[in-house]
Amino acid sequence: MTNTFLALSRALQRLRPAEAALVGFSVALLSLDLVWSQAADRAVAWAAFAPGVFVALALIVVGGFARGRLPDSGLGTCSVGLGIFAAVCLAVSILVLVLLPLPSPLMDNHLIAFDAMMGFDWDAFVLHAKEFPLAVETLRYVYGSAIPQIALLIVILSVTSRESEMQRLLFCGSFSLVVAVAIWWLFPSIGPAPMSALSSDPAVQDMLYHSPREARILLNLVTSGPEIAVPGQLLGGLVAFPSIHMVMALMVAWYSRGTWAFFAFCVSSLLMIPATLLHGGHHLSDLFGGLALFALAASLARWLVRDPKAALQVPSAQAAIT
Repeated sequence: MTNTFLALSRALQRLRPAEAALVGFSVALLSLDLVWSQAADRAVAWAAFAPGVFVALALIVVGGFARGRLPDSGLGTCSVGLGIFAAVCLAVSILVLVLLPLPSPLMDNHLIAFDAMMGFDWDAFVLHAKEFPLAVETLRYVYGSAIPQIALLIVILSVTSRESEMQRLLFCGSFSLVVAVAIWWLFPSIGPAPMSALSSDPAVQDMLYHSPREARILLNLVTSGPEIAVPGQLLGGLVAFPSIHMVMALMVAWYSRGTWAFFAFCVSSLLMIPATLLHGGHHLSDLFGGLALFALAASLARWLVRDPKAALQVPSAQAAIT
């Protein structure tokens, strides 16, 4: 037992300072989930979430071991990054569930009016898109690929030795998720589709990412809350304003700069804009909210995570001057 504990301790000691901070952030989020669920009397199937926590922890520990055995392979960085990403996503999903039902009235009518002022009408957009079924199907896959794209980018940044950029990606995503949930909880919305008469049209229902049954489940979660929080209940998303899909699209484009995948990520990010609008869970205003949140989160991540190579260049530059 002692040897196992020492081995785990050595593995965790190989975490970079930014990674250790993100692990601590994940633990703090899970602790908040536990405290909030108890204080608000929310039932949570903790045993059902335990395998996810174990997988995230295992990835982080395996990454620490890999850094000791294969320090130059990028395997350790990749495993740690994926573990942190999984831990934060899991903690935030539990947080959303224990925050339900929402305490404030929905703001969708205000957001629809604001979109109209900018010249956007969701009904007209959907009716126009219906004429292009292949494009609609493509956008469906794009919309569902947001999280896999982040995971793929973590792998790419790891194997190309871009640790600082990967850590900034993780900081940016973690901060954005928590802030988006807080804003949405205070000023909730669920998107234009539930407010539109078009949602009862079977042809339009086939276009939407969430089926009518799934949409009813999500609406019931917002208004009544879950009887007991279990994994998979959010069906891939619930937070509307600001748009996390927009944040993730900007993240993969911004943090893939300098890699061979940059062009492909830029294309997918551009396609994510109509994909997010089409599927009825977001207003145009949500996308602008996502843009502003990303700009704040990316700036904070750059300030928090320093590039060690740049830091090493400062003394040599000063020496050259003297």
